Amino acid sequence: SGNSSENCIVGMLLTCTINMPAKYYPIFLMFQVVWSSMQREFLNQYKLFVDMIEKCYCASNIALEFTIEDVLGMFSEIARTHN
Repeated sequence: SGNSSENCIVGMLLTCTINMPAKYYPIFLMFQVVWSSMQREFLNQYKLFVDMIEKCYCASNIALEFTIEDVLGMFSEIARTHN
């Protein structure tokens, strides 16, 4: 479901764009670039942790409590609720 304070920040930023003067549109585009980069980095970190767990604890059945599908679903939910 995601962190509610992060959802709130994303929502405020997206809501502010509805009546945005044209001169601020490049800032909104930058926000989209930053958000996309944050998602990409989170997924990279997720994959790194999964790989380390598999290499270091392969016989122990240790795993993260969420899947990559859960992460992608969270990103989709945030996008859906703030578009």
